[in-house]
Amino acid sequence: MSLGNFKIYNALQSTCSQRVRYTLHHKKIDFSMEILDLFSGDQLKPEYLAINPNGVVPALDHDGKIIIDSSVIIEYLEDIDVNLSPLRPKDPENCANMRAMIRYFDEVAGPSVRYLHIIWHFYRIFRV
Repeated sequence: MSLGNFKIYNALQSTCSQRVRYTLHHKKIDFSMEILDLFSGDQLKPEYLAINPNGVVPALDHDGKIIIDSSVIIEYLEDIDVNLSPLRPKDPENCANMRAMIRYFDEVAGPSVRYLHIIWHFYRIFRV
């Protein structure tokens, strides 16, 4: 069964990109990659903003369908074939714990890293 063509727009150092790549590998889904250089601002170029208007990585192109946000991408990959090396626990309590961990990384750990990156980016632009 073919699941179609997958292309991930990502940055190698991005933890959000890393977890999507991990999921693709775990599920043995073949994919191509477009590697963006965040330090050069590739994520803010018009051609990438047309893919992801938020200007962050990763983004997934699945046969022309664009999925953004790493947590959403991971759930999407789980949902397209729930029997393909599943990551989501079957037990509702374990599934709730998994979602709580994902939410923690999305709302606490991730923003703290992004905040430092934004400060560094503006420092480089506006330093006197």
